[in-house]
Amino acid sequence: MRVLTYLAAFALVCLVGCAGTETRPARQGASQTASLDAVLGEIAASPALQGAQASIMVRDAVSGRILWQHAGYERRQPASNEKLLTSMAALAVLGPGYQFETRVWATGSVRDGVLAGDIYLQGTGDPTLKTDDIANLAQSLVDQGVHRVRGGLKIDDTWFDTKLLGANWSWDDEAAAYSAPVSAMNFAIDDVFDINAVNVVVQPAPVANQPVRAVLEPATTQLVLANRAVTGDGGRLFFNRVHGTSIVEIDGNIAPGSSAQSSLVSVVDPAAAVADMFRSALAARGVAIDEGTQVHVAVPPDAQRMATRLSIPLIELSRPFLKLSNNGHAEVLVKAMGRKLDGQGTWDAGLRAMGEFLRSQGVDPATLKLSDGSGLSRLNQVTPWQITQLLIAARHQPWFAQWQAALPVAGNPERLAGGTLRSRMAGTLAANNVHAKNRIADRYLKLEWLCRHRQRPPTGVLDADEQFCRALGENQGTGGQAGRGLGRMRRADHL
Repeated sequence: MRVLTYLAAFALVCLVGCAGTETRPARQGASQTASLDAVLGEIAASPALQGAQASIMVRDAVSGRILWQHAGYERRQPASNEKLLTSMAALAVLGPGYQFETRVWATGSVRDGVLAGDIYLQGTGDPTLKTDDIANLAQSLVDQGVHRVRGGLKIDDTWFDTKLLGANWSWDDEAAAYSAPVSAMNFAIDDVFDINAVNVVVQPAPVANQPVRAVLEPATTQLVLANRAVTGDGGRLFFNRVHGTSIVEIDGNIAPGSSAQSSLVSVVDPAAAVADMFRSALAARGVAIDEGTQVHVAVPPDAQRMATRLSIPLIELSRPFLKLSNNGHAEVLVKAMGRKLDGQGTWDAGLRAMGEFLRSQGVDPATLKLSDGSGLSRLNQVTPWQITQLLIAARHQPWFAQWQAALPVAGNPERLAGGTLRSRMAGTLAANNVHAKNRIADRYLKLEWLCRHRQRPPTGVLDADEQFCRALGENQGTGGQAGRGLGRMRRADHL
């Protein structure tokens, strides 16, 4: 029999597709004969979801036919599932092979190792630029015989606008790496390209009651440590960047002899932090710069290009972006789309570009609300029908298979395979079959429930989405009838 391709939404969105010719025997018992309507209806009516706003839609991804729905046309906050829209739009607008460029420019001529002008470092939004890459750009100047700069170091981040934080982002998330500012001159702190945050690393003193040792990695003048933590029993530390400032407070204690602890903290101005790194890399290679550093300065027309660094192609970036739900990547892509289509690296221009993509896929952008690309904004509003419509259309794109592979895979413990679902649905039929874009909001739902009820939340509160996915996999069929085969499921849940 044919294994149907499903697309579904349950204040989450599921895409259930075929897994080639592989099928599995139908499970014995009630699930073999139960209708899809009854199974999904029971989950949607769960007492654990009372008071929740649930929007559900199940569609055949080949025909687009709606198989089952509950409030599927009502708008909800998509949270991180908005990255589905952003990633698809970026692949369509920018192209799978799109690469960000970081360029080094110079004014003046080089004679006897001395550059009689300024050095410019220009960014176009690259979220993959690591400290090693910055060092390589510095080395390229040395390789061209530059050992002294008579002028200064200038950073050009004018490819994007000066608005670094999105509309309606929560102010108390400002210090977190997942809410870091977005610039045309970004830097990545690790191999999965978390951007514009540095590690605050704390080590205990040799004896108790002494202040801990705290450093920034990489070093930057853009953050100032206010260290009040001491060495002692307890071993719990607290990190916070004071709202609207560069001051990072460290409180708590860490036991003598224990391993170092660290936390990622966002910087205030990414371009200024990159300037520190580039200047340090030049100094480490013996390049002296006579004058100071300026940021937010455009490269002049008469400058000559000295070096260029290309990022990985967009289709490769999609893997860490979607697997680990990287907010910074989403916002960079929005501004990059705006820059390409409208000549403006702004959220407004990028969201207009996304709107045109949505229109081309059969979704009227006037019927939804997008304020950013990651879903951090509480102003975003999307319906399950709109997301399913885009997923159906995406199946005909040449990049669909690679995009699909970039989604997290339920129950797969490998970080860049399971991603944000690596610890979910393990040991079920969904494991290694559900491909999804899930929210990062579960931790906050758990915290809210604990605060209100002083006990762990019932399973149904957080796991209804998993039940929904398993039900689809175990009850595939036509018109709500039970069927065989798990197939391969894609699911994206949102608030």
